[in-house]
Amino acid sequence: MHSGFYVNDYIYTDDVEDLEHFSRFGDVFIGNLFHPAKADGDLDVNYSIAHVIIKPDKSIEPHMMKNPEVYYVLEGEGLLYIEDIPFELRKGKLVHIPANSKQHTENTGTVDLEFFAINQPSWAEENEEMVE
Repeated sequence: MHSGFYVNDYIYTDDVEDLEHFSRFGDVFIGNLFHPAKADGDLDVNYSIAHVIIKPDKSIEPHMMKNPEVYYVLEGEGLLYIEDIPFELRKGKLVHIPANSKQHTENTGTVDLEFFAINQPSWAEENEEMVE
């Protein structure tokens, strides 16, 4: 009788190129790269990773998250405003956004701004509030 390690019980894989992105805020597209609620089985984690694409000259509207959030920029350039203070976004940059901070993100470049948005706990609609 075996009660060993089964890879499929523990390993989760996905590919950015295979994600189904949905449109939000107009020309902003979001794909769930990793969300435990969308995985088969219990992964015993409470964070999520979204792949976000903002088209040139477009933005994510001002909002607040009840949880902290981390952006890791894959491509492009832009500005992330946290409490109206601008932070430059460019490839390789990582930015921590404190919980309950007003934030919005603008693509200031000529190509898509792409980044991972990491939320802990996992992103949930009730943790997000749109603000003026």
